[in-house]
Amino acid sequence: MYKKKYIFGIGSLVNSNSRKITLKKNTNSIPVILKNKNYNRIWTCLSKKKTFFNHSVLNLIKKYNKNNKVINGVLIPVNNKLLNLLDKRESRYKRIKINRKFFKTYKN
Repeated sequence: MYKKKYIFGIGSLVNSNSRKITLKKNTNSIPVILKNKNYNRIWTCLSKKKTFFNHSVLNLIKKYNKNNKVINGVLIPVNNKLLNLLDKRESRYKRIKINRKFFKTYKN
């Protein structure tokens, strides 16, 4: 059976214009929250040199979240082509699987 693939986007992936630059088309997204005490969102500074920070980025890491806070973001439906484009864009990151039971959609 075919399972639909989604990427959980935080940071600039929440912005549809930012996604369009990478994916070369408009994409729908589903606003969600991730609630799992084993994940945490952190800011990280990236640089080529140890003394100069080029920019900071938002990361999702597998680390105990002692405050049990939720992490807001979007689920982006992807096929293999779109997944490859996102992997190129996000090449400094390691993609991880997160069980769908930890995602809740925002309710109006």
